[in-house]
Amino acid sequence: MDREKTVRYTKTEQIIRIFQVLVQFTLYHSTACLIAGIGRTEDAALYLRMGILLLPLLLYSFVRMYVENLFLFALLHIGCAGGILFFFPRTIGESAAISICLIIIIGNSIRFRITESYRHQECPHLLLLSILFIVYALASYIEKTILMRQCFYELIIFLIFYMISKNLENTEKFINLNRDTANFPVRQIKGVNRTLLCFFTIVMFGGMLLAPQIYPESLIEQFGAVLLSILRWLFSLILREEIDQEPYLDFREDGNLGGYEFPIEENVPSKLAVFLQYLMEIATAVFLIAVILFGIGFGLYQIYKRFYAIPLSSEKEQKKTDVVTITESVPIFRRKKEPQEELGGYNKRIRRQYKKSVKRRKGKDQVLSESLTPAEIETVLEHPIMDPKERERLIALYEKARYGKEECTKEELEEVKRMV
Repeated sequence: MDREKTVRYTKTEQIIRIFQVLVQFTLYHSTACLIAGIGRTEDAALYLRMGILLLPLLLYSFVRMYVENLFLFALLHIGCAGGILFFFPRTIGESAAISICLIIIIGNSIRFRITESYRHQECPHLLLLSILFIVYALASYIEKTILMRQCFYELIIFLIFYMISKNLENTEKFINLNRDTANFPVRQIKGVNRTLLCFFTIVMFGGMLLAPQIYPESLIEQFGAVLLSILRWLFSLILREEIDQEPYLDFREDGNLGGYEFPIEENVPSKLAVFLQYLMEIATAVFLIAVILFGIGFGLYQIYKRFYAIPLSSEKEQKKTDVVTITESVPIFRRKKEPQEELGGYNKRIRRQYKKSVKRRKGKDQVLSESLTPAEIETVLEHPIMDPKERERLIALYEKARYGKEECTKEELEEVKRMV
């Protein structure tokens, strides 16, 4: 998985990329359908045509994997986007939706290619699931029932494909790190993992298909009504004022009018009471949504934490061992900053330490040519390292960090710091 230049991808890696593309597609498709459907009657054929966005996603993923030439990389990206915009859209709304999505897709494709931390991890953040909730809410506001139903299904598909992608990716890393372990059961691990994935997919798809049939919103409404009544009672105790929604009549007797009873006008609740009532309803709705989202997120996190883990690198990878590499749980959200060990930080830090040392040891007005090698630099410095063995060791470590393909160790970095 971790290599600078990929010549050939395995079948598992190709399948992981396909699932990552499908996860991205759910986000782009729902957003494009919402933009293209603004200001026009709802049309299922329109939503089906927006599925053309799957083509550039698959093509760009293939280009990132196998095309090394920069000119061909740019040509395929621009050509695919231009062809879709020229032949496909029928209305201005469709053109705007596809154009916006293509710009974002191309930008992400370039970022995935040039950024090392995203080179083999193109699966979106789980936080981007909120885009589907936003599209669902906007579709409900503009009364797009088909789009609402589509968002519901794509939300479940997003979760399923996200979990499958992460599972396959982490399992592949685990197997690669422990492949040299004696009697390591690769086939058994793959077989059990695929069985669990099939079971997980069937359960999730079954729940997705059955949920609209049991009307869970009625249960949520009943729970919300009970909670709202409790909140009203609490507010009445705090304010020492009961807010009664039913109008009532006040009959009084006036001696000046001959003792006749007549109705007085209704006692309208104060503005404060009405405001507090609306505030309670909004607070209840927000609380219910937060509880539901927290429950779903916590459950998914526990599943992810227990079943999907990235293996730690073994300290003795070249030696065979009977102990399987220990694994640890990783956060769902991608870290913004990778550890120094994974980014090749020791090589960079050794080179930086040596350059600082050269600046300190050269003369005040001395100018060093950029073509000089480390061995030549040590011969022209005003304050060279006097010990020949130490000087040769420092030059060797710098050349390893500068020209070598292997990563330097932390001990070598400490050794350079001690010598300079």
